[in-house]
Amino acid sequence: MSKIKHTPGPWTICRTTDGAQILGIADEDAAGITDYRLGLGLWRAGAEREANAHLIAAAPDLKRELERLREIVVDAVARGMIEACPEVDAALHCSAEAIDKAGGYSDA
Repeated sequence: MSKIKHTPGPWTICRTTDGAQILGIADEDAAGITDYRLGLGLWRAGAEREANAHLIAAAPDLKRELERLREIVVDAVARGMIEACPEVDAALHCSAEAIDKAGGYSDA
């Protein structure tokens, strides 16, 4: 697998003195937050903007935990602790696709 294409986080949500939201990442090489507005549709009005910001901020953690959970399930199936069945197979397939999509490895 190639090098990750996204900024891994931790992402954070800040509010400026004028009330605007900034979604950014704490930069270890610099003090403060780097502004990542990027025209992602994040800056729509109201609750939608807030929800988008929280989803993007949580994305690196969600991806990491899905990868970890997927590894646990694969191992449990291999050890016979979980019975292989169409539902488990489908969940493993879909989780792999979601991980690839989050990493930019999918056309979807």
